[in-house]
Amino acid sequence: MVKSRDYWERRSGMALLDLERDGDEILKRLNLDYVAARTGIIDEISKLYGQYARDNKISQNKALELIKGREYRTWRMSMEKYLEEIGNGNEALLLELNTLCMRRRINRLEAIEGEIIANIAKLSKVQSDMVKEHLIRSLENSYYNSMYDHYKDKNNIVYELMHNHNVKLSKTAVEKVLTLPWSGANYSKNIWNREYNVASKVRRLVTRNIMEGKSIDRLTLEITGVLGADYKHAAKTLIHTETAFVKSQADLLVYEKLGQEEYEFSATLDMKTSDVCRRLDGKHFPVEDAVPGVNYPPMHPRCRSITIAYRPDKRGKTKAARGEDGERYKVPADMTYQEWYDMYVEGNGEKGYNKSKISGGISGGISGGITNMNSEEANTHAKLYYEEIRHQSTDVDRISKNTGYRKEFILEIKHYLFIDEHDLNGEKTRFQPDFAIAQSWQRLSQGKIQPHDITLLKHEELERSLILQGKTQDEAHKIASRAYNYQKEAERYYDLLEKSQKRKR
Repeated sequence: MVKSRDYWERRSGMALLDLERDGDEILKRLNLDYVAARTGIIDEISKLYGQYARDNKISQNKALELIKGREYRTWRMSMEKYLEEIGNGNEALLLELNTLCMRRRINRLEAIEGEIIANIAKLSKVQSDMVKEHLIRSLENSYYNSMYDHYKDKNNIVYELMHNHNVKLSKTAVEKVLTLPWSGANYSKNIWNREYNVASKVRRLVTRNIMEGKSIDRLTLEITGVLGADYKHAAKTLIHTETAFVKSQADLLVYEKLGQEEYEFSATLDMKTSDVCRRLDGKHFPVEDAVPGVNYPPMHPRCRSITIAYRPDKRGKTKAARGEDGERYKVPADMTYQEWYDMYVEGNGEKGYNKSKISGGISGGISGGITNMNSEEANTHAKLYYEEIRHQSTDVDRISKNTGYRKEFILEIKHYLFIDEHDLNGEKTRFQPDFAIAQSWQRLSQGKIQPHDITLLKHEELERSLILQGKTQDEAHKIASRAYNYQKEAERYYDLLEKSQKRKR
């Protein structure tokens, strides 16, 4: 059976979210390097203040005094060590560092500037290498997952490519994507430019503070500000934007490989959608005319828009959108962003359009009338609600608020339970919908929490952790059940619920 438009749109959107989460993991790993760079700079400045400060201030004469003898040789050796560690990296910073090292007369302020350049250049190198690894992995995974989806959709062109051993993504294609200056520069140049500007900013503020006789405390505070939250936010924006770019390029490579003539631009339909993505939503263009930032995503930093293969047979079908409340609704698949906005935000909807929740109203209340966990009614409810959970965008925030657990913790469990595929009986597949788990998730989200709902979170987190440690799915489940027996607690809950309802009759 040929997959629907909604399927391809949902798969592409989820793929982008997954890749962005991988990018967030890179940021977590880089955090130690951010701290190390900041600490290295502050330590060197602290040494200067420790030796020459009076009343916690450095005089201009001491700051501009030339370093000589052993002090100069020690500084020069540390700079050469930095250059050796960095190797090929940020060209502009390395040029400044090499130029500084070649000079025979260096004052203490210039020596500090050398430390700043070296620490930022080292961070730039680490960041560039890690981001490159992430982008290559994202590009390849996006390409092969998309190809496999088309294979499962019984695409004859994929069969032909498989027969001719022509599915593989070439190294040349990967390198072309990574080096494409789509936003005026490629990812590494963007990182280098940003780090050069950061280094220049830190050098200016250090020079200004020392020459103005400011304290080490004031200087430390300002350096922490430059290399703190704003710095990390900028790094996240860069990684998310470059991730969106390689994901879109992977889609483009698939279109070209499969001979797809046109693609359709699909914007995320919510209140955060940019003006440019609104205007492009629903429009289709020739694949050969795709230009990132013009008619192909990403259109701007942190762009969430995607594309799908254009199929002019979607009239009368539906796709998902989000309203002001964050919940998802069905709208006609051929509706553009502006039509959606005019009808569902400015207006009250039009007769004939289904503005009900995706699940047909399931999320409106908990199905307390069902007490048999294994009944056909329970199974139907579970299947519908599992599908709704996969599309929800506000459940993680609500559960985090209702339980006190971190959002990242809840998001990991959501993916593990409802979205990720697992090795089950020799097959890679999602978990079968379970009525009790569906109900627990709904209660957690609505704040009507039962004790066994919390047990579910603990059980699944332990099970997931054990699998990451190398346990099989079955082994991990048995161990987790001994510690947190969710199944037993859920059965007891529904037994009591059934007895209570019988007494009322």
